[in-house]
Amino acid sequence: MHNALQIPEILENILENLNRKLLSVVSRTCLVFRDPALDLLWKNHATLGDLIRCMPSDAWKEVLTSTPDTVTSVLTFARPLVSSDWPRFQLYASRIKCLEVRPSLYRSGRGFEIEAKVLLDLSIHRPCSILFPHLQELLWTTWAVTPKFQLDTFHFIDIFLGPNLRKLNISYGGASETEAKHFLSSLRRKAPKLLSLNISNFSKAPVSLNMSALARFTELQTLIVPITAPEDVVFISSLPRLHVLDLTLSLSVSREANFRRDLEVNRSRRTSTHPASVVRSLTVREVGLDTFAAIMRTWDHHALEAIFVSSLRPSKAAAFQEFVHALTTHCSPSSLTSIRLIDYGVVAVSRARMAEEFTITPMIFSPILSFTKIRHYEVSSPFSFAFDNAFVRQLAMAWPEITHLDLARDDGRSALSQVTLEGLTVFPLHCPSLALLGIVLHQASKVVSTPIICNDTPILLDFGQAPIQDPADVARFISGLYTYVTKFCHLSRFTDYTYAIHGDTRSRAGLLHGWTKVADLYSDFAKVRAEDQRRE
Repeated sequence: MHNALQIPEILENILENLNRKLLSVVSRTCLVFRDPALDLLWKNHATLGDLIRCMPSDAWKEVLTSTPDTVTSVLTFARPLVSSDWPRFQLYASRIKCLEVRPSLYRSGRGFEIEAKVLLDLSIHRPCSILFPHLQELLWTTWAVTPKFQLDTFHFIDIFLGPNLRKLNISYGGASETEAKHFLSSLRRKAPKLLSLNISNFSKAPVSLNMSALARFTELQTLIVPITAPEDVVFISSLPRLHVLDLTLSLSVSREANFRRDLEVNRSRRTSTHPASVVRSLTVREVGLDTFAAIMRTWDHHALEAIFVSSLRPSKAAAFQEFVHALTTHCSPSSLTSIRLIDYGVVAVSRARMAEEFTITPMIFSPILSFTKIRHYEVSSPFSFAFDNAFVRQLAMAWPEITHLDLARDDGRSALSQVTLEGLTVFPLHCPSLALLGIVLHQASKVVSTPIICNDTPILLDFGQAPIQDPADVARFISGLYTYVTKFCHLSRFTDYTYAIHGDTRSRAGLLHGWTKVADLYSDFAKVRAEDQRRE
């Protein structure tokens, strides 16, 4: 055998390029290959069912159930486990770095289920307290309590925790408030090296968790968690190495106002030794922009790179202004690259109310332009951006690195926008990497001259429900800006009645016809532009 094959790094690099079937074959070829191949075979793709099937064949059984659509195998133990059942289980369990534990999965056209009682048997008969000594990542799903199996399985997660666990993801935990608090209180002792914790689906309903216990995880880098109380944010803000923070709040509008007030009180009680934030990605779900701003102010200063806010209710312009103020006073303009503000609620807004409460003017928006590293800016809400060509030019000049600009994800109405086709010429020149441009046009009217810029970056365009006069003229103009438009996204709006503004009499059918013609004609114009570019 070549001496190079006795070097572990070389052997591992070779084996990493083999699929699972070949790894299984290689592991049985010779002793030199056996351990490295088995390590890779079990490292990241193991399930609990795979391990149980490694036990003696008389220790477990599978019961097949059939429906017209699928065949399901239900795995359970056939008898009480004894010490001689465990050697092969432990041999492979010690190699596992990533393990998924769930009641069922679908693989190769067949369903596989594990009976809940299996967890009870493993807990009772296991030969040692730590079955998975090298496990680094655990993905856990709690078994549902059914009339057949009245067994609460959440606490059996302890079987899989260990001293080397780095990442824990709990889906559909089903834990009660008492169970959740006890689990968090004991987690530091059971998984002391934890770096990433996702408990966003810890319980069926929002419960008050013991966030003070999480404050002891000083090495924690990623935290995805539901919160119910302002003090939870304060405890979390004390984590000195937290890079990714994802919070979910489920509060009514009135409770959200109380949450903001109490958060300010808790923030004022902070000690002077409170660490500066190192959070790079901050996500807050199911809240308004004003509540997000209050959470952001918990830290004195941010070096944030990405912000994501989602809400089930629309935020008004005043809340957006508060968000902008918190952003400019608590966040470094040299670090932030992504802002996404998403509203998942369905809301009907009258024109009068839109103009009064949901209009974003250049004066409100312009402070964000100081964040010159922005690459992704997306707003999906009832906001209407009252911009004109001059301000759009300022925006493009301020964000030369932007790849995704979406200001047209509301209902796309053009009533307040003053942006015209001519205003778009700044983007292919000053934002050469732009891959999505969403901006509501006041009107796609006849243009005086057609630009010859011909940026060939693939791009998606969304112009809202802009009126259109001459489709051929518009198609010709756009082809002078971009020669590779992959999709006109706003076409789908003309058949979408999700958002409705009362009193609207505009013919969506006419808009659909006009912009569909633009899309058809654009292809021909773009081909000519591209051919001219090649000749030059």
